[in-house]
Amino acid sequence: MRTFTFVLVVFMAIAFSNLQAENPKDFTVPSALDDNMFQLSENRGKTVILHFLLKTECPYCLRYTHE
Repeated sequence: MRTFTFVLVVFMAIAFSNLQAENPKDFTVPSALDDNMFQLSENRGKTVILHFLLKTECPYCLRYTHE
């Protein structure tokens, strides 16, 4: 019961700390396709989707990522 309570408390702390997180004002990352840089502030008003994929062996995921 103590373990469950501890896990629940940690989960709730993480969940509530994320509720108060602010969106980043600006950031810059290198392009995965060429030598360009992506800057968030230059894309204001557009939909920006970030896809973080560390590693996968799934053939469906690999095909999706390459497409």
